[in-house]
Amino acid sequence: MPQLIGILLGGAVILLLGLIDDIKGLRPETKILGQVLVILPLITLGVRITLFVPSFFISSLITLLWMLAIINAFNLLDNMDGLTTGVGLIACFIFFIVTSQQQQTFTSIAILAFAGALLGFLRYNFNPAKIFLGDAGSMFIGYMLAVLTITTSYYREGFPTHLPVVMPILILAVPIFDTLSVISIRIKRKEPVFGGDKNHFSHRLVTMGFSQRGAVLFIYLISFCLGITATLLTQVNILGGIIIFIQAAFVLSIIALLASVAKRER
Repeated sequence: MPQLIGILLGGAVILLLGLIDDIKGLRPETKILGQVLVILPLITLGVRITLFVPSFFISSLITLLWMLAIINAFNLLDNMDGLTTGVGLIACFIFFIVTSQQQQTFTSIAILAFAGALLGFLRYNFNPAKIFLGDAGSMFIGYMLAVLTITTSYYREGFPTHLPVVMPILILAVPIFDTLSVISIRIKRKEPVFGGDKNHFSHRLVTMGFSQRGAVLFIYLISFCLGITATLLTQVNILGGIIIFIQAAFVLSIIALLASVAKRER
């Protein structure tokens, strides 16, 4: 119960922080500081990534970096109608499969409730959108998914390997990859990391001739393919796990190739 209350209060603060940013505009440093102040109390309540590491400091640092990464990845991903909402919904669907298989009832219900909220919103957020997420909505989606990935257990006795612990990285690979690629481009061009531009994967698909709807649906498909494959990590041996990661690497390489083609086209 203390963890649940902390998670809900933290979500309210993240929502408020994003709302202030939407209305008045906040400096990136201020947003990051606000996110850190939300995450730290959760860590003290036991919402932490352990990864079999006994050190409280190391697990707390990993948790902080993971939550900051996912919150801001979904914030940056919000560059087309329905993109962030749909990718978040697909991630919820995959995580629901994982938690249901492992009989994690409480987390399954929480994920299902959040998925229902996203589905109801997506109806009006998909192109052409009638309502928009803004920073308030995109940061909240990232926050909830970051928290739900931490409260979910991926490994248990009897699994062939410990590889399931990295399952969230594959399920959320698209927003993570998009964020890293955009940040690397901005750093290379000496542009502000948190500025706006047209270097996102979705924008490059449009440059190649996709409609906005088509680009969003294409990214949905990639998110689903990577996520559903990640669920097999609980059942395969080390060789099978390596094959899954190689497949994911090839899929992301296709994304990079398409982005490169789009850059030449532009």
